[in-house]
Amino acid sequence: MKTPLIAALAATLTLSACGSFSSRINPFNWGKHRAPKGDVLTPAGGYPAARTAGPLVPRVQSMRVNRTPDGAIVRATGLPPTQGYWDGKLVATNDGKPDEHGVMTYRFVLVPPPEATPVSTPQSREVNVAAHIDNNALRAIRRIVVEGAQNSLTARR
Repeated sequence: MKTPLIAALAATLTLSACGSFSSRINPFNWGKHRAPKGDVLTPAGGYPAARTAGPLVPRVQSMRVNRTPDGAIVRATGLPPTQGYWDGKLVATNDGKPDEHGVMTYRFVLVPPPEATPVSTPQSREVNVAAHIDNNALRAIRRIVVEGAQNSLTARR
């Protein structure tokens, strides 16, 4: 009777030592040792500044507004002059609020390629973007406009 009691007491004391948060025996601490702060992968000179917006897409080819349970999704397709344009966005004007006539305007912006690229076919140059409008904002909107450099497309309610 004494041997099982002593064995159980020894096991309890051993396991309670693992519960210390600073113990290396504690399995919850395994793999949590961090590398020193000098071992980071930041490039010399830091990261380049993020671009917030590029030029307007020359031509907005199509636009569609799809209703969702929590609002609407505005989708647009643009045609840049060459291949390689990227990071397309619909940037809301007027701080993302409709104007006094209920018009919500988006600017279709792209980031140009870093070097000259081929023109190729129109299908290979198309860029698709989308923006979400929640139900609260949608109540005040009567028209949605997507602007490009040469044209703009409108959807009415």
